[in-house]
Amino acid sequence: MRTACSTLLAGTLVVMASPAADAQEQEDEVVSPYAQGRDTGAEQQEEAANASDSREPGAEGQAREAADDSGEASNSKTADGDGGGGAQSADSPAPAPADREQADKTVSASRPAQSAAGEEEEEEEATEAGADPEQGTVGQQQKEEAEPSRSVQNVYREQGALFSDRLTLEPSLTYTRSDRRSLDLNGFLALDAIFLGNINVDREKNDTLTAELTARYGVTNRLEVSATIPYIYRHTRSETGGGDNGSGTSLIGKTVTDHDVGDVSFGLNYRLFREGPDNPDVVWNLRASAPTGREPYGIETVTVDPNENLTVREELPTGTGVWSLSSGFSVIKTTDPAILFASVTYQHNFEESFGDISSQAGAQPGRIDLGDSVSYGLGTAFALNPELSLSISYSQRFAFQTKQKPQGGSWSEVVGSEANSSSMNLGATYALNEHLNFVANIGIGMTPDAPDMSVNLKFPYTF
Repeated sequence: MRTACSTLLAGTLVVMASPAADAQEQEDEVVSPYAQGRDTGAEQQEEAANASDSREPGAEGQAREAADDSGEASNSKTADGDGGGGAQSADSPAPAPADREQADKTVSASRPAQSAAGEEEEEEEATEAGADPEQGTVGQQQKEEAEPSRSVQNVYREQGALFSDRLTLEPSLTYTRSDRRSLDLNGFLALDAIFLGNINVDREKNDTLTAELTARYGVTNRLEVSATIPYIYRHTRSETGGGDNGSGTSLIGKTVTDHDVGDVSFGLNYRLFREGPDNPDVVWNLRASAPTGREPYGIETVTVDPNENLTVREELPTGTGVWSLSSGFSVIKTTDPAILFASVTYQHNFEESFGDISSQAGAQPGRIDLGDSVSYGLGTAFALNPELSLSISYSQRFAFQTKQKPQGGSWSEVVGSEANSSSMNLGATYALNEHLNFVANIGIGMTPDAPDMSVNLKFPYTF
């Protein structure tokens, strides 16, 4: 009997224990997903806090503390539910999502402050680097204000439209060559084929080498001043030949060589309008020239024997002998890939008195009114790469007639003093390095009054 009662009691206990065990397993299954979700949410919150800007430790700490507090509260409630029974354990994880939502709101609230603080620090760093936060980064500002290439700068310098606060020294060398011939016939034609009489052929060859040193300095971004000192070497060969009644020929010549300082000049360039999308650079220029060279007046001539038809000067002039003032405008416009430029200049020569204005022996005082002149030029240049540019241009100069007035006499015009000189020019510039540039120009005379050819080499050096 006792054995049967014991067996029945054990079976009852087993049956009663089975529902409790099943409830405990169900509770674990219910609590486990929430615990996993809570742990996963806490890990995500921690990763988000770590990924945020480290410049706001206070906001980040608050977010993490809120997440930790919510996790601890959820764990505490779950632990209490486990000890209180199966029904209570099934309801206990419900507050955990609300706690996670509150933690998420705390983290989200901290993010705007972190972003704003990060933007402020980025602006401070950009300001320290030299950029204006309202105008973009340093790279963008440098791109907007990038200087033109060296080849383009050289073209602007040649047109007097390059302004900077740096000193530039420009040594240059110019060679010009002119060859003049004249034919004088004194006689008549016989049978429309044979010339009977005297034939005189005059020829004059002039070679001039001019070395100049020019200094330029930009006072402001609109004003530049300059000064030029030239030294001139001249070589002239005069020849004449003739025949008497066509039966014989004779040739005689004379060479004269001279060198001296030329006329020193001073100038300024002022930018009136800066180049824009629809308008060119406009520069006003003013230049004054002083009579420091050897004047061409009062130089005596000599007759070369045995042919009295050849008369040459004993000396060669290296200046005009008078003060002059010139003024004009230059315009330049970049239309990628070409650069267009043009200029116009008027030069006024002041009257001057001299102790001798005659080429004959003996002093003949008087006054000279050297004719004024007007010149213009236009052309285009192409920047082939950052160092090299090529240009082509045309220039023309009109010189008006010169007048002279002997002492006690009246004004009279000097025959042959008018001139019309034009030339076609080909040029190139090359940037040798950051400071030194090379400029070359070749001119070809288009009219009888222009030199037959000219070659100009410049080496501007910018400090």
